[in-house]
Parts: sequence; C-alpha cells; structure tokens
Amino acid sequence: MIKLKDLLEEAKYVHNYKSITAMRKDQDRIFRTGVPPRVSIMFKSGLEKTGRMKPSSIEITGDKIYVDAYKKMAFNGDKNVMDVIKHVRQVTGDNNA
Repeated sequence: MIKLKDLLEEAKYVHNYKSITAMRKDQDRIFRTGVPPRVSIMFKSGLEKTGRMKPSSIEITGDKIYVDAYKKMAFNGDKNVMDVIKHVRQVTGDNNA
C-alpha cells in the first residue's frame, strides 16, 4: 500500500562511484531511454589538482516515491528510467505519474 507521504515528500539520494567511467556507464544505462519525470539529476565529477580523477557521483532529488524507485531499481539493480516510471505508475495506479 502506498502512503500519501511517499507521494508528497521530497527526497534526495547520492550514488557514489570510484571513477567517472563507472558513473558514465550507469548514466548511459539508466537515463539513455528517457527524461526522468518529477526528479532532478546532477552529475558530479572532476579532476584533482594533481590531475587524478576525483570520485564521481549522481545526485537525484524529487518526489520520494521516484527517488526510492531509482535507488532500488536503477542504481542497485539493472533497470532504467522507463522501468522506474512503469513501476511508479503501477504502484500508484496513476498513468500520469
């Protein structure tokens, strides 16, 4: 059963990577098939002063139900944007979610 607070509450999740290559691999797999609704995404990476790559991360913020679905299905699984959208629509019963 879905709770109203999961639909209304904002959430944030940061997934860390050891390298920019690993981050880009997930970025291509998860977000290649579409634009995520109801969340914003920030990709962070860079170089240290020595020229070595810093650890990278993907930060996702938005509706708690979507953030939780991305965390469970995409970042800790093998799903993508469209799979997350289908899951949220199925759970909420809202085809416009």
